[in-house]
Amino acid sequence: MAEIHTVLGGISPDGLGFCQSHEHLMLRMGPSYRLNHDLLLDSVEKSLSEVLSYREAGGDTLIDAQPGGCGRMPAELREISEASGVNIIAVSGFHKLCYYDKGHWIHGCAPGRLEKLFAGEALEGMFLGLEGECELCRTDMRAGVLKGALEAGPLDGKYRELFGALAGAAAESGAPVMIHTDPGADVLSLAAFLMNRGVPPAKVMFCHLDRAVPELEVHKRLLDLGFFLEFDTIGRFKYHSDERETELFLYHIRSGYAGQLLFSLDTTRARLRAYTPGAVGLDYILRRFIPKLLAAGVSTSDIGRMSHNNVVKFFCG
Repeated sequence: MAEIHTVLGGISPDGLGFCQSHEHLMLRMGPSYRLNHDLLLDSVEKSLSEVLSYREAGGDTLIDAQPGGCGRMPAELREISEASGVNIIAVSGFHKLCYYDKGHWIHGCAPGRLEKLFAGEALEGMFLGLEGECELCRTDMRAGVLKGALEAGPLDGKYRELFGALAGAAAESGAPVMIHTDPGADVLSLAAFLMNRGVPPAKVMFCHLDRAVPELEVHKRLLDLGFFLEFDTIGRFKYHSDERETELFLYHIRSGYAGQLLFSLDTTRARLRAYTPGAVGLDYILRRFIPKLLAAGVSTSDIGRMSHNNVVKFFCG
């Protein structure tokens, strides 16, 4: 079985342990901060404190979902992983276009160059500097996941070009893919687009559908095709309660899809106690939400699937 690439090197699937599949641990100042001041996580000390709390609660692995050229901080992720003993898996790829300045290289970069860049970060190592016009200082830290993001509206224009590059990079590197989704994104068209370009559904997780796509029929169509769904509207009460989130997990588990569900918190500055006192914190799923799932009738084996077995399948097939 293939190894999984973390910022400290490859690990076996057995070493994955308990994993939250979509977090943000470090994020430097950039255009995203101007849109949302919660999108700044720039203190190694504070982020390490959160990861240590996660470790103490029983967590073993985290996927940091910030791509290069958009505030990713791989050297700091490695520092936190070394200090905490928690596996951290970084990503390559792209985020929503609104998170890039108009002059950013991603807007004019040719699809072939983008594909080479994304695949290279998964096969050879991530770059420390992807904020300017050139790639600077390749590291030996390989990206473990390729990320794409789709805003509201159809899959066309630059997004079609970007996802084409991402699909090519996934085919070349064998890396799995995570997809950020916004309300109104045409996720079914994107699913068909990826499959038509040879990306296996079992190597793709669609993220945030628990708040971005309320239509359960859309969830079911993706699950029937073999995609993973990652839910992270947990402790995010501006969207809905944990009780509503629990009902969603129960619905899909009882419908036979426990083997395709993943969970996380999609952390921001506002959701980490070290940055915002009183926030839920990175250990919230382990300490607060899992007991709610158990009380509602979710089995320990299904929790093990969502936190470990399904993550292994996502990476290794």
